[in-house]
Amino acid sequence: TLVGAITIDHVAGSDTATFRITPDSLDIGVHLLYFMVVDSDCGSIDSQTVILTVLTAQPPVVQSYDPDTDALKDTFTVIECEPVRIKFIGVDPNGLALSWDTPGREGLGTFATVATGDTTVWTWNQGSGFADEYDIRFRATNECGGAGDKVVHISILPNQVPTIALNTFNSRKGLETGDTTYYVRGDTIVVTMLATDAEDSSMTLTMVDSLPTGAGFVDNGNGVGVLTFYSDQAPKGVYALFFKADDGCGFANESITVIDTSLVGSTAIYADEDNFLPEEFDLQQNYPNPFNPTTIITMDIPKASHVSLDVFNVLGQRIRRLVDQDLSPGRYHIGWDGTNEGGSSVATGIYFYRIETADFTNTKKMLLMK
Repeated sequence: TLVGAITIDHVAGSDTATFRITPDSLDIGVHLLYFMVVDSDCGSIDSQTVILTVLTAQPPVVQSYDPDTDALKDTFTVIECEPVRIKFIGVDPNGLALSWDTPGREGLGTFATVATGDTTVWTWNQGSGFADEYDIRFRATNECGGAGDKVVHISILPNQVPTIALNTFNSRKGLETGDTTYYVRGDTIVVTMLATDAEDSSMTLTMVDSLPTGAGFVDNGNGVGVLTFYSDQAPKGVYALFFKADDGCGFANESITVIDTSLVGSTAIYADEDNFLPEEFDLQQNYPNPFNPTTIITMDIPKASHVSLDVFNVLGQRIRRLVDQDLSPGRYHIGWDGTNEGGSSVATGIYFYRIETADFTNTKKMLLMK
């Protein structure tokens, strides 16, 4: 008795019939098949005995190749976000059709049939965050359920994010490099962004946030972008400008701060617009220093505090109070125009400025040179 399916193709009135036998794995062995035909008119009978031997189906044999060179290969190395492509050829000793999958990793990648069903190219469009070592089992299964496996090792290396260098040309001061804070007073600033990528990937250069009035950015391609900032057209303020280089798999940011020194002398305190939250108190060196007659003092406030900022002469006498108020966390820029509390210009010389809060006190020196 055969477990496998048996179908008969016979057209009424025809003297020919076709028996189609699909043995099951339980049918392995020797079978005696008895075929009989009956004449429906006179009832005569004829028969034929056939010996059917069902052999064990041999599993497919699978090999992996480099799809570009057709060289045998079972170890592949790519970088994050680069597609993984592997060519497989399966040979079924029984000539049966094959189907392909990745057991235990169903749905990983896609198989594309090439020319015939026994050859396929597997593609995995992996992305950012997949850097790791993988041993993946690929399987070719024939119509009888016989399976052949091939394990391939895939190394996905981390993508190296782009690096950014900024060169800034100030219409009043000339070329400035290495600085991240620029003080302007009607100047035009041209910032050249130079981005490089270790894998030579194509990159998109942008500004992270919308630009203020008077500023424009152009991605010139090949990792070069240019920001032009006309400070005489922009509203007075402190601007944090973020540059971004994206290679499609990772990105890098760099930023500069542009401070309009025409703010000096006003009673307002200008905070960075980038929501920068310092981790600790800090009082930075004033800029420019020496100065005449204006300078900017920058301080970091990590938590809500009452802050005072005073200017003293060399005798220790307070000549100007710049800040005396409650401030929320952030980075602040305060200008001093070289005048005392009465509004009179002070003399050339050394002065000190001091910050005081409940948790922090610091003093720095500055030089007014007329």
